[in-house]
Amino acid sequence: MQRRVKPRVRAFQKVKAESARALTGSERAAILAAAHTERFADLSVREIYATLLDEGVYLGSISTMYRVLRAARETRERRRFWARTHYAASDFCGVGVIS
Repeated sequence: MQRRVKPRVRAFQKVKAESARALTGSERAAILAAAHTERFADLSVREIYATLLDEGVYLGSISTMYRVLRAARETRERRRFWARTHYAASDFCGVGVIS
């Protein structure tokens, strides 16, 4: 019973070591720079990935590109589109002839 009441106190916490396969800062910057170019402004991550592979450039997998963009809070609609104009609803008062 006593064990359940008292929380376990740990003397130290393990520090998670970074993986040797983790992207470096320059690799992350290269992915973000590629996504920010004008020619990729309206394309999805899959289209960016395919275009770069056709050109012989490999920056990372599709999931890696999504992960880097998500960390930079850039996983939103990438296409440019017009903002809809909100018109005020007109008030029609119908005055008719009642027979």
